[in-house]
Amino acid sequence: MNFRNHSLMNHRASLQAPAMFLVAASIATTASAEGLKPFAKAPHRDALLAGCQAISIDREALATAASAPTCRLEDVPLGQLLTADLDLFRVSALAPGAERVIMDGDGARDVDAEVTRIWQGAVKDEPGSEVFLADGPAGTFGWVLSGGERYVFTTGDPTGDRTLVSYPSTGMASALIEWSPFECSAVDRGLIEGPRQPMDQMGGIAGGEVCMTVDIAIDTDNAFLDTFGGDEGQAQGYIETLIAGANVIYKRDCGTQLAIVYTRLWSETDPWSGSSTSDRLYEFRDYWRQQMGSISRDTTHLLSTQGLGGGVAYTIGAVCSTNSSYAVSANLNGFFPTPLQAHSPQNWDMVVFTHELGHLFDSPHTHSYSPIIDGCGNGDCTDAFGGTIMSYCHLCSGGINNIDLAFHPRVQDRIVAYLANRPCVSDLDCSGVDTDFDGVSDADDNCPVQPNPDQIDSDQDGVGDLCDGCPNDPDKIDPGTCGCGIPDTDADGDGVADCLDGAFDVPDDFATIQEALDAAPENAVVNIASGSYLLDDTIEMTGRRVIIRGAVDAGGWPDTALDGGGAVRIMEAGGGEDGTTRIENLIFRNGDAGTGSGGALDLNGAEPGIFNCIFRDNVANNAAAVYCRGSGSSSVFQGCLFLDNTATGRGGAVYIRQDNSPTFVLCVFSGNTAGNQGDAIANLGSGSPPISLTAFCANGPETIRGEWTDGGNNCFSDFCADPDGDGRPNTCADGPPECQGDLDADGQVGGSDLGLMLVAWGTDDPTADLDGDGLVSGGDLGLLLVAWGGCP
Repeated sequence: MNFRNHSLMNHRASLQAPAMFLVAASIATTASAEGLKPFAKAPHRDALLAGCQAISIDREALATAASAPTCRLEDVPLGQLLTADLDLFRVSALAPGAERVIMDGDGARDVDAEVTRIWQGAVKDEPGSEVFLADGPAGTFGWVLSGGERYVFTTGDPTGDRTLVSYPSTGMASALIEWSPFECSAVDRGLIEGPRQPMDQMGGIAGGEVCMTVDIAIDTDNAFLDTFGGDEGQAQGYIETLIAGANVIYKRDCGTQLAIVYTRLWSETDPWSGSSTSDRLYEFRDYWRQQMGSISRDTTHLLSTQGLGGGVAYTIGAVCSTNSSYAVSANLNGFFPTPLQAHSPQNWDMVVFTHELGHLFDSPHTHSYSPIIDGCGNGDCTDAFGGTIMSYCHLCSGGINNIDLAFHPRVQDRIVAYLANRPCVSDLDCSGVDTDFDGVSDADDNCPVQPNPDQIDSDQDGVGDLCDGCPNDPDKIDPGTCGCGIPDTDADGDGVADCLDGAFDVPDDFATIQEALDAAPENAVVNIASGSYLLDDTIEMTGRRVIIRGAVDAGGWPDTALDGGGAVRIMEAGGGEDGTTRIENLIFRNGDAGTGSGGALDLNGAEPGIFNCIFRDNVANNAAAVYCRGSGSSSVFQGCLFLDNTATGRGGAVYIRQDNSPTFVLCVFSGNTAGNQGDAIANLGSGSPPISLTAFCANGPETIRGEWTDGGNNCFSDFCADPDGDGRPNTCADGPPECQGDLDADGQVGGSDLGLMLVAWGTDDPTADLDGDGLVSGGDLGLLLVAWGGCP
């Protein structure tokens, strides 16, 4: 099952441990800063094309937010379509008296670094949400977990243009990132059966009465500082950002915080020469054992951006030992991944660091538990997407994008049980922390992140009304996870409510898509596995807010096909579905509405969001692909392809009526025809659909009939181009495609062209280098043979 977004409720009471080192002590205790809007959507074509939202920063507003212990940031963009209000509080990962040094030609000196401002918190009125945000010399980084989706914030490479973007971790943007291979060299100890000690014997962790603190020392190398152009402030800021982000995960899942007691940067030549993670680990350990005994710490970690292969921990379970509690996290980016960093492999530093630290906290890899948690490490990638931090699912197709920033519940239990019995780990009473400054300590506060001195809890479920999404619904398991009045049932007992964890998967949980939709409650995610599904009947939406999500291939394109077989309409929605209902990563093909309208999708008073879908080879009288009718059918279509659909009447692809104005962005319309009006789109209603960044190529003679709003960067042509060569048109072309392989330009690919290629063999002749790799070789010969014969 999918453990994305898992959070054990029994660790929530330890939310604000002293080790978080709330920076409120260094800030005047003022009222919460509210009504601030430091982040706004900004126009950026490359960001839109990459499926992310560029964001401008109001520095004055952000400084105001940082001046108060708590703040509310309004209208923060979550990807391209959503915004949210964030309730935040300031934190720091630095322990009191922490040393931050840099080694230069004169030895060690204090790092000259601006303060990196770090916040944690939640989305306003959304229990179970999560926010981490850091802003400093290294850039702006973080994430927002909302509605079952994690939205990543990043300014990317600190030496680049630092465009801040936001994107969903399961969308097109993540699929476009080229993930670098990451390998962990830690050696497991054979199959591990579970926690060392039952949870009910651990003296209060589950009840939230104890907060655990692990003191960590951080070392680096020359490569790490070089990544930031030698800027010590940026390098130091990123260290603190990385550890603070890890604290969000360890605090949430394990009731544990890291306290930075020492950091070191290297401007002068560092003492490391090892070219692999293992070699680097041993010399790092030897150096610290021999020369760094004066630094009191519970564990020690080396951060490197050098390509050493990945990460390694010295042993499984080593906290408190200055002999063995060492780990190396290498191949780091020095920034959170961004889809704007094209053609450059990237890592998810947060996954690498928390993974290696998890070994020192006594967890092996998930495939080494008994029974195994997942089989990714054994070559079984069936459930790779949704893998957890200690898994090997990053080695499956999809890479690190498969990994959610969470520990599996069994891993959580093992780490908590281990740390609770380590002598150096601080077991501190949390009663002294009052995060929201309402006069009630966090240990006793039923809503510790929002001021509520009266502690009102209408349904007596232990969660204050201010933090309870359903304050009058005592029957829920978690506050409001699945919606008010709907029990947060957990049929498979994995600790995740059914509406969130993929308990409605097709075909794993339900044989048909219709059965899954009929059973799915509000906010459920219906995952449909890769493959083709031949339909006997039209799929009917239920009116509930759900996400219908197909699988994607390695390139991020839909890999789940709904096939009407030339006999039925594929899907219809008429229950008032709005944009919170999403349809993602599906191919709608061979739908047939006969003499009716909407061969693939009929929207009647419904406007679900449609993302990364392909509509092809559908037929109908009107609206061969999509029919928008009734009041309130103005869906957003983003990143969709409409290919070779045929209507005998109006709207070769889309037919719009009434006052509807569906939005089309980053779409392609190609090969669509209509017998009457609007070969691509026919709008006979009173609306004006906005269209931007969309290509209309090789459709019938009347591309669009009716009003529409030009949002810019659209193209129209009789010819299509496929610059990435994946067989799908991407944009418009000025003329017909060149005949690849016709080296002598005689209109044929034949023997004379083969002769010319053999003459150029082994050179970089651009005429014969058909695959553009800089060398005329076997790949070019293969392309020539594929094109053998007459040119189109």
